[in-house]
Amino acid sequence: MLPEENNTLPILVLEMVSQTYGQEYHQKFRDYERLGVKYYLIYSHASVRHSSCLN
Repeated sequence: MLPEENNTLPILVLEMVSQTYGQEYHQKFRDYERLGVKYYLIYSHASVRHSSCLN
């Protein structure tokens, strides 16, 4: 929340993680849920599968 944005909560949180899993995601999920965040995404480059769509 930023004061210059009238303390508005985000609806989306995108967290970019390192290769080391810290096991904090369950607690963060509960915290963001309690605050009213609608979407919590965790991005890990190591676990991404690249694909393409051809027309």
